[in-house]
Amino acid sequence: MLRRFIWLMPLAIGLFPLSVQAFPTSPQINKLAQRICQIPSQSPEAFQESMLKEMILEMGGWMNQGSLSFEEMNNKDTLMQIGNEVAIEMYDICPSRVIELSNQYSNGSL
Repeated sequence: MLRRFIWLMPLAIGLFPLSVQAFPTSPQINKLAQRICQIPSQSPEAFQESMLKEMILEMGGWMNQGSLSFEEMNNKDTLMQIGNEVAIEMYDICPSRVIELSNQYSNGSL
């Protein structure tokens, strides 16, 4: 009986993962916003690609740290909420960049 229990533990952990924090912390959001603000000005397409790379790298780290689950990473509402939090932080750090991005988005460049 004990052998079966030991053998089934990895399966149980895989099926019922430990709970994670519901959302990345404020310092984690701030770090991502700072990294995006430091991306050099370039064409809208190149900037968007660089921004997405930064977000993917950072979110992968959040998953490794347990701040974001795979399910949350695939949830559009959660990603939208994270994007809103990052945009608010970016506006505090680099408001001119946020306005520039907003204009590019309005013009259809992004």
